[in-house]
Amino acid sequence: MNHHVSVFPAELTTALYRRAIASAWREKVLANTGSEILGPHKLSVERIEMAVALHIESVMVNEYGEAQGAAAALALMSDMVRPELLTAPPVLTERGVQVMTELYQVLPAAFDDFCDTGISLYDR
Repeated sequence: MNHHVSVFPAELTTALYRRAIASAWREKVLANTGSEILGPHKLSVERIEMAVALHIESVMVNEYGEAQGAAAALALMSDMVRPELLTAPPVLTERGVQVMTELYQVLPAAFDDFCDTGISLYDR
């Protein structure tokens, strides 16, 4: 596990990892398949970020409570991306590939409908 102390608030650090994971996963799938489609899901960075937020972060917060769950999610996400993400394009670790592969194997079909509502993780 990466145990770096961040000078940024946890919310910002979590958003950074969420974006890095999404970008790295999309690039990996595109490189492997040449397609933006994985199963029934179109792989935009925003949709992948939403999947991470809903199916990794939210699950941990629901299981362990707000503070402990958010810390556990951040620890997992930091293990999913190689540490050079601030100096090089993000790349998933072996664990990151495993987690994202599992997530996309069990991702509910309702996810696409939810993403199509226009709800965003960020204020625009």
